Amino acid sequence: MRALMPALALLIAAVPAVAAAQPSFAVPDAAVLERMCSPRGAMQFAFGQQGVPGSSPIESRLGQGASLPAPLAPFTRAQPRASEWSDQFMEMTYKVALPRDLGEAYVPRLADALAAAGWHAIDMADDQLPMYLMAYGGDHTFVRPVGDGDASTRVLASVQYGLGELMLICGRDDLLKRHFGEAFGDLPAGTSRPVAPEVPLPPVASAADCRDPAKLAAMQASLEDRRTDSYLGLMLARSAWRDRLTTWMSWKLKSSGKIKEDRLLDLTINAAGAGSPGGNPLAVLETLPALFEVIGRIGKAQKAGNQPAVCLAIVDFRAFMTKADAITLRQTQAVQTVLLSEAKRLGVSLD
Repeated sequence: MRALMPALALLIAAVPAVAAAQPSFAVPDAAVLERMCSPRGAMQFAFGQQGVPGSSPIESRLGQGASLPAPLAPFTRAQPRASEWSDQFMEMTYKVALPRDLGEAYVPRLADALAAAGWHAIDMADDQLPMYLMAYGGDHTFVRPVGDGDASTRVLASVQYGLGELMLICGRDDLLKRHFGEAFGDLPAGTSRPVAPEVPLPPVASAADCRDPAKLAAMQASLEDRRTDSYLGLMLARSAWRDRLTTWMSWKLKSSGKIKEDRLLDLTINAAGAGSPGGNPLAVLETLPALFEVIGRIGKAQKAGNQPAVCLAIVDFRAFMTKADAITLRQTQAVQTVLLSEAKRLGVSLD
């Protein structure tokens, strides 16, 4: 179910990684900031460009990103993002792991640097934010205009500190809005039916693996492995491809004009419930507190340098993910079966 897996992906991204070395207290000058974020784009990539390496939805959720050269200090990594279906580069997030006192001290200095470079501060209070700009909430958000007349939009830059990382987020408003619509089924005209590859479940880990030195080391290394063919990458890919087809089927039905949106929503929710444990379409979300506990155990064991404990917590984490995958698979199959039946009844082709 598309409504469930983004929340799970956020938790996956919270699995602890090794912190970067602390940089010196440098603040990018105007020329560097222009290279990082401008009305044209970010780094060497233009807003709207397709095929930007590392920008797919799965790669973005894995959060690996690319290493940055020293002149872009204090930031050490950059993560590009492209829109869900049209694959247009829309956002770059620059990050560096810092202790709270240093990270929070950077925020106002970076904000001052953006203001000095010609950016205009705006109020993005959380209660006034449109959903597609939720990442830009806070006290240090800036804009610059792009284009004229009906084609005008704006680029946003937000300086934030949270979850142990200093971030500069740079995105273009119209593309972010398009991405939000695409993520919830407003697809570009002519979008073809997605072909979902068969992504196998990764091997199941066990407590016995934590007594094998080689497997123990591999499990520890897996925390830093954010490739698309890693454990996390494969698990996200399984749900992403299933959700992609469900979104497309819903869009085809909605765009036919033969079904009202509220009926389509009812069909989806009821089918998801029918395919869920206890008839609850939110069954996965109700297990999230247990996942928080497992992720906390991973962090504590890492901090203590206790590799066997890290390994055992990872085993439990993977068991949770396997269980969640099984639930969402049944939900998705139930939803797709109902959508296919409704399409046949209405005479809408889902080929």
